Amino acid sequence: MASLTLATIGTILIDNIHHSDVTESHLGGGGLYAAVGARVWIPPETIGLSTGCSRSSVPQKFLKELDQFGEEMWIWDEKSKESMLETEIVYGAGTRSFRYLNPRPLLTVASLNAQSTRYLHFCCSPEDLSTSLAILSEPRPKIVYEPLPINCNPANLVTLKSVLPLIDVFSPNHEELELFLQEGRSSATNGGNIESLVSVYTEFGSKTIVVRAGARGCFITNKNPMLGTCTSRWLPPYWTAEEAKVNVRETTGAGNSFLGGLCAGMAMAGDDVFIGAAYGSVSASFVVQQPGLPSLSLGNEENWNGECPQQRLKRYFP
Repeated sequence: MASLTLATIGTILIDNIHHSDVTESHLGGGGLYAAVGARVWIPPETIGLSTGCSRSSVPQKFLKELDQFGEEMWIWDEKSKESMLETEIVYGAGTRSFRYLNPRPLLTVASLNAQSTRYLHFCCSPEDLSTSLAILSEPRPKIVYEPLPINCNPANLVTLKSVLPLIDVFSPNHEELELFLQEGRSSATNGGNIESLVSVYTEFGSKTIVVRAGARGCFITNKNPMLGTCTSRWLPPYWTAEEAKVNVRETTGAGNSFLGGLCAGMAMAGDDVFIGAAYGSVSASFVVQQPGLPSLSLGNEENWNGECPQQRLKRYFP
């Protein structure tokens, strides 16, 4: 495998969603959305995602959907006897249940050519991140870490604090930012709360933090001069509040795709995290326009959902 710009240690799966009147199946997973977010900007052969299963185990309709982005992106384990990870999500009268239908694959840096990649995206527990970091030797790829929501609680704070000084970009969403520090539902809904909480994590040794805050956009604080200006700044989402009424249909995967775009953008912009976040915002703008993955059409130029990403970038970041 050639050297990669981005390798992602995150899941790819099939979500089986049951409503009272209909059942739908969609591709999902944090790793998949991060890979697609990067693919908006960079060629498929520069991206790697380990699927944890054999290609032959995946239904044809999903292979066709994956391969539109480039067959080179997907790393298959043809020796595996496991099928792609699947979930069952059932919606009832005001209820939602979730379960895995088969074992989660063990995803590690050993399943990718991770050592030689430029950016390595993790979507996992602090403990699993710590294990992977111990395997990697110096010089390491730049590490971008987003925690899994299920692991965001005070019980994992000690391990998180041990890895924060070792990673390049820490990127929780606004709820995860608070849940490591206290039990219960997050209340970090305004910008002041988010900025105050970020200062706590900088005291833990985190140099660069990108908080994904949904409709508020993202808050970035950077103390590493190798990743851009040492300052703090809010960036808005791509879609304005008025535009979002029409263009934002589903936010699942938006945060993951933002980080894939951020990694690709940083790689294209001399590792500048602020410019990278602009690329990430555009990647997310395509993902929120529909349930599931955006569409890619190939011609003289690549268009996503019928539009050129560079045009959106110029509009967002003139």
